[in-house]
Amino acid sequence: MIIYYGELIGTFFYIFIGLSIVFLTVFEKESIGKKMLIAIGWSLAYFIPSIAFGEVSGPHLNPMITISLVAIRKFESRFMWGYMIMQIAGSVLGTLLFYVINRKKLKKIKQIQAIEVFCIQDEDRIKNFLNEFFASFFTVFSILSIAQVFGITVEIIYLYVIIIMFVVGIVFDYRTVSTNPIRYIFPQILYKLIFCKKNQTKKETNKSIFILQIVLHIAVPIIAAVLAALAYKYLPWDSAMLHK
Repeated sequence: MIIYYGELIGTFFYIFIGLSIVFLTVFEKESIGKKMLIAIGWSLAYFIPSIAFGEVSGPHLNPMITISLVAIRKFESRFMWGYMIMQIAGSVLGTLLFYVINRKKLKKIKQIQAIEVFCIQDEDRIKNFLNEFFASFFTVFSILSIAQVFGITVEIIYLYVIIIMFVVGIVFDYRTVSTNPIRYIFPQILYKLIFCKKNQTKKETNKSIFILQIVLHIAVPIIAAVLAALAYKYLPWDSAMLHK
């Protein structure tokens, strides 16, 4: 059965990614250069520490990765909370260092520019939900699947990971998806502390909107990642490859 699943999922990925990229070149000519640069940036941001600490911690650098691997028993649950605490601490320190180094320039930029730097942009709730869910799902499922197909453990496929993250960034746009809860939380907090003024609009201070954002950019990636890991786990990878 794996040969049929492979054709189904593979063709789905092929058509969706291809159409999405063509769409960008046709309708978003002005922003595609910026989108590509952002995709490269976040991909390299993951790739460099992966090379440095690959033999030490994995690394995950993302709670959704840690939780999804625990869900399919590819990572020991006793390490989960320790990993997540360190991920949170690292995110706080990284955000603070970014602010300290760039604080003078940050004081001069407009609030709309600050939103692009620190925040995930929510233009359309349904679109953002779908983007967040499938970007996270594709990321986790692709990493696990490529490790399986090439016979390589998850911890050492960093070259493949950077390609996956780049494609996800181009298709879904890292300005509108987090695919990582800690990517969302602490930059967002810093933005609110620095740029949000007392004369905020009612919409900006609405608690229900804030809760919805938390669910969208924290809960959705984790749920999508766990579902992706389960989808990977229960595919019959060991089935005979009849076409060989």
